[in-house]
Amino acid sequence: MRWMIVLAGLVDAGTSLAAWGPDGHQMVARLAASTLPGDTPAFLRSASERLQFLNYEPDFWRDPVEEHMSPALRQGHDPDHHFKLERFGRRPLPADRYSFLEWTVREHKDPRDIGVLPYRAMELFQRMRVAFRRWRQERDPTVAANLESRIVDDAGILGHYIGDAAQPLHTTIHNNGWALPENGRGFTRDHTLHLRFEHEFVHARMTDDRVRPLIPAARIIDDPLAAIYEELVRANDQVTRLYELEQAEPFGPSSTAAESASFVAARLADGAATLRDLWYTAYRTSAASVQ
Repeated sequence: MRWMIVLAGLVDAGTSLAAWGPDGHQMVARLAASTLPGDTPAFLRSASERLQFLNYEPDFWRDPVEEHMSPALRQGHDPDHHFKLERFGRRPLPADRYSFLEWTVREHKDPRDIGVLPYRAMELFQRMRVAFRRWRQERDPTVAANLESRIVDDAGILGHYIGDAAQPLHTTIHNNGWALPENGRGFTRDHTLHLRFEHEFVHARMTDDRVRPLIPAARIIDDPLAAIYEELVRANDQVTRLYELEQAEPFGPSSTAAESASFVAARLADGAATLRDLWYTAYRTSAASVQ
């Protein structure tokens, strides 16, 4: 299967892996779509199959064959998948990508190492909202249909990065084994952790029925960029717990630990809820005009 080839290539390259693997990413999109409120346009609520397909697509852009031909795509998109809060700190986010890059220059930090996930996600959210605004006013059915396709495409790709934001290992320097030289608690340094946690364990243990009850009711988000950042912070707050669970019983296809299953289900539910709320907010706030 195509996703297995990509995962194998990423492992061989020694790089960071795809958050949640195909099962988790598709689940996040599927549950987000199925819990959208009834006043969401039908074209988005009925697009679950395509949203699931699109949710995993950005990880295929990390194709090792294509990278060998040219590094432009891989190097340009890799920072979209993570945001290492130990490198950034717990401070307010700059308002846009380039303000953030200016901050990294002043602080002598590498933006590629920190990541730009919140900006990639916010830009996709705003693209959705702009397209919804045009769609509300469009009277030509052909143009309206094209806008619907545009919205679904951006919604699906946005889903990938929100799924990444909910995965603790995409918010930390400890993304694939404990990274600091200091390791008083003896947490694993095994570089298979990322794959075992997000792919093998999810594939073996996670189901919609386990995750769906944990998803709260939909809400309209007041500050989307702040909500994306808060998702990253919530996930980062769980990094130590993830390593504790790994220490108690390693993640993997044969793990039967109930606490680990509850932990992963909560992270997937959080990602699905945030994604659903961003989609819904993009629609509900798209009627706004400049005063």
